[in-house]
Amino acid sequence: MHNSIYKYKNKIRWVKKSALCAMLVLAAFALNGCWGSMELNQLSIVMGIGVDAAEGGGYEVTAQVVRPGLLKQSSGGGSGSDGKAYFNAKKTAPSVFSAIRNIMDMFSRRMYTQQCKVLVVGEAVAREDMTPVLEYFMRNEEGRMTMPIMIAKGSAFRIFEEGTYLETMPAIQLSNMAENQKYTGLTSYMTVFDFLQDLLSEAVEPTAPIVELFTDEQGEVKARIGETAVFKGERMVGSFSADEVYGMLLINNKLSTGVMHITGLGGLIELEIIRANTSVRPIYDDDGFRIKLQVRMECALVSTTSDSNINEVKEEELIGRLAGAELENRIKYALSAAKVLCADVFSFGQMCYQSFPNEYRELPGGWELEFENLRIDMDINVAITATGAAQHPIKSSQENKDERAD
Repeated sequence: MHNSIYKYKNKIRWVKKSALCAMLVLAAFALNGCWGSMELNQLSIVMGIGVDAAEGGGYEVTAQVVRPGLLKQSSGGGSGSDGKAYFNAKKTAPSVFSAIRNIMDMFSRRMYTQQCKVLVVGEAVAREDMTPVLEYFMRNEEGRMTMPIMIAKGSAFRIFEEGTYLETMPAIQLSNMAENQKYTGLTSYMTVFDFLQDLLSEAVEPTAPIVELFTDEQGEVKARIGETAVFKGERMVGSFSADEVYGMLLINNKLSTGVMHITGLGGLIELEIIRANTSVRPIYDDDGFRIKLQVRMECALVSTTSDSNINEVKEEELIGRLAGAELENRIKYALSAAKVLCADVFSFGQMCYQSFPNEYRELPGGWELEFENLRIDMDINVAITATGAAQHPIKSSQENKDERAD
């Protein structure tokens, strides 16, 4: 009996010692840090990558790299100048991968791209083929798929070369500009992952914002986001204006906020979108496919030059109808532009296939011909749910004072 108890206690002690040893070993690994880690002073941190078409073939890749020692001193401007927090390294090679490897030879530190803020692709590359560019980021373990992608009107290198007026480097400013587009409704926000997902999908064609250079009133050259590039497969085939993008985002149920201007009631009325919801339903009848769009939107009135009392119910209803007519026009702009480019950026084809697979397969001219002649039915309702604290227009109030004075 005593021997059994003794053996049992020894076994317990052995289990405890084994568990303690295992914990110490694991703690040693944890204290040792990440496998394959490198110190910051051993890295060249890349904040932005640009890809252009090189003369004679191949790719010209630009990497915007942080200069840590000058980061706090920098106030923006061109690259490579004294006091600037970044340096634009540029190399040409037959592939994007080779060009980036060649850039590594310019630095004494290893290139680190996991903090990359933006990918800018030159228009020439976008119109030729986006696949080689995306292939690199898809296969690179350090490739940051969540960074925004932009198409440069002209050269991506020039976009990175021009000075920045708010941030310490152009790459950060471009990234913030792209992020702000989520709240304007003027262009689409697209990450590398989103673009690649749309490219591989048979349901929708990719889009991406276009960044361009302009000269402001002070004569300074700056960057801004203008139109939106439209792709058919891996090639850019054209672009959408701001009004056309507005309609596209509305159809795709991606217009969460934004501003709308309408003319009515004897003045200009400015509305802010509070919320919007769009439902799409494909229908098949004897005349082929058609799409039923239902749009429900709530807006707040933020300013007006009208003399009317906009707080009255009948006036609010009229403003809602005027706003609905404006939305219908913008949807028509987007549909017309997409049909001209023969680019289904709305996923209508996939919706029709999912709902009516047999009828879709039997289309005599295929989906492209059907898309060109696709009929759209719209049911749009805009409700004015807020008019602010003012009970009467400022102009009307002043006129009432003048009348009383007379």
